[in-house]
Amino acid sequence: MKSLNALIATVILGSSSLALAQPVLRDHRSDSYSDRSFHDDRENPDQFRMMRMRRMPIRLADNLELGMRRPAFLSLSGGIHRLRLDADEGHAFIDSMVVMFADGSSQTISVRQRVTSRIQPLTLDIDARATGVYIYGSTRGRGSLDVIGLRR
Repeated sequence: MKSLNALIATVILGSSSLALAQPVLRDHRSDSYSDRSFHDDRENPDQFRMMRMRRMPIRLADNLELGMRRPAFLSLSGGIHRLRLDADEGHAFIDSMVVMFADGSSQTISVRQRVTSRIQPLTLDIDARATGVYIYGSTRGRGSLDVIGLRR
């Protein structure tokens, strides 16, 4: 009797884990949205592609080397809300950033943080109206940065 109960318990537990392991397939077109053409990429592929491009990160610089006396200038396209600084190799120290705007004004952001490949990337919020940014800092050894622009 014990072996029969153990067998039944094994079958029940085994079938419940199989039910959890199977993915739930869901048709996104069956959702109740007021604007279905926005969510259905087959009906309006250009609009869907533009929405995806607005959310995609933009690589602004690869293997950027910094020096305290020679800042790096990056031109920004409209709508970038954040900058992510990833260290490739070595160490980088970010002292400050000067964000430039179209009307000629600027905003200085004091960062004073170290970026290495062993820690998480440094993410900084900036004003979406920014047209460019100067990055002041230094890299040591074979240190370099990748700068990624995030739109949302």
